[in-house]
Amino acid sequence: MPSPSTYYRPSGKMPLTGVLLLLAVGAVVAAPLGVIYILAIRYIPFIYLNLLAIAAYGIGFAFVVAKLVELGRLRSPAAAGLLGCIAGLAATWLQWVFFAAFIVHDETISLVAACSHFLTHPAALGGFIQYVAGHGTWSFKDGDPVTGVFLILIWIAETLTIVVPAALFAYGQAGKPFSELLQRWAVPVRLPGRLPFFASPAEVRARLESGDLMPLVTNEPPAGHQYARLELYSAEGDPSCFYLSVENVSESLDKKGRKQTATAAIATHLHLPAELAKQLQELHSTAPAA
Repeated sequence: MPSPSTYYRPSGKMPLTGVLLLLAVGAVVAAPLGVIYILAIRYIPFIYLNLLAIAAYGIGFAFVVAKLVELGRLRSPAAAGLLGCIAGLAATWLQWVFFAAFIVHDETISLVAACSHFLTHPAALGGFIQYVAGHGTWSFKDGDPVTGVFLILIWIAETLTIVVPAALFAYGQAGKPFSELLQRWAVPVRLPGRLPFFASPAEVRARLESGDLMPLVTNEPPAGHQYARLELYSAEGDPSCFYLSVENVSESLDKKGRKQTATAAIATHLHLPAELAKQLQELHSTAPAA
């Protein structure tokens, strides 16, 4: 069993300014993204493109949330993930506000006025959602409008496509190495050198956790399209901030001849003494010959 100091452990600190930054800027960014998404699904009559639109919206918003976690220096993965979930739900709500306004606005009520109404009257938005669930606003080809349970399931899937990536991206960013001494994130660098593929990852992980780095100290070139690679996190000026990630990599070609890469983590954010980190940098500073 590795000791608590074997791997990087986030401090759990959540500066209030960072929390407010995520919630405020997340809402500001979610509004235009929601507008673009609603316009895309309303005017693109192809279901596959609509699916790509919601996926792009979810990933794009999640990327913004992760960046806000980084800028706000939020170091509690659980709390950051919860905030990402809240931001995703807020983005979904804003998306519904614009969708409702887009549907009901006409010559007598402007789009801006309709948005303002639904923003300030949650009950009205709830009534609109209930009405759409019973009557629908779109259909497959020339069939009847999609309504009822099936439509609600689509809405749930759509919400999860926004909320889950936002929570996961926020959780992942908050768990990355951070220098408490310098109050900034460690910088990751993928070392150019490649190691032979580790056939027994569990055994290698156990050796690394015990402080035995000999599996990484080799000049033996990898064979074929399987190898191991190293990524080192460090913060210049902090002598205790060195963390190593090790993963196996398998490369292959698909049916169209395009390269595919599959990775499997062996150790993630393993703490290293400064001297050992520098030795690994020197040993694996050169990329293998093509």
